Amino acid sequence: MAEQTIDLFLENRMLDGILDPVYLVNSGKKIVDANKAARDLFGDTQGLSLEKVARIRALLRRSNVESNIPILEYADIALNTETYRVTRDGKNIEVSPTGFKVLQTLLERPEQVFSRERLLSRVWGGDIFVEQRTIDVHIKRLRSAMNAGGKADLVRTVRGVGYALDQKK
Repeated sequence: MAEQTIDLFLENRMLDGILDPVYLVNSGKKIVDANKAARDLFGDTQGLSLEKVARIRALLRRSNVESNIPILEYADIALNTETYRVTRDGKNIEVSPTGFKVLQTLLERPEQVFSRERLLSRVWGGDIFVEQRTIDVHIKRLRSAMNAGGKADLVRTVRGVGYALDQKK
């Protein structure tokens, strides 16, 4: 059996005499009923309700669990998280390591606006102090690299809020 990373573990609990089963969610966002393998030992268990599935999926959307998809794409931009290469229209783009992390964050949720604070937290982590306007400098450098040769600017600025990738500007 291949080793898998578990992103979410829901514990077995007895509530009102009813066994609430154990569920695991791996990094592929697949919900696995851990009880299926153990039903012979523990007997029948209650199934996973649609409400629980919706709550699990909402929790994963709000979490900072990184995607295990090696290539993130939007419009004509592709970012490979394994080779640390960025391409636009099939041509390599040189970006700094910080620019790579900023672009990766934006590509994970295209068209979603990320505040400066959230970008700082995702790129630098919460344990280091970095001025909020630092992100503006990295966005400017990222735009310069990505828009070379007259390419359309896909980074949308939302004044007073933050940035998003958006081809519908």
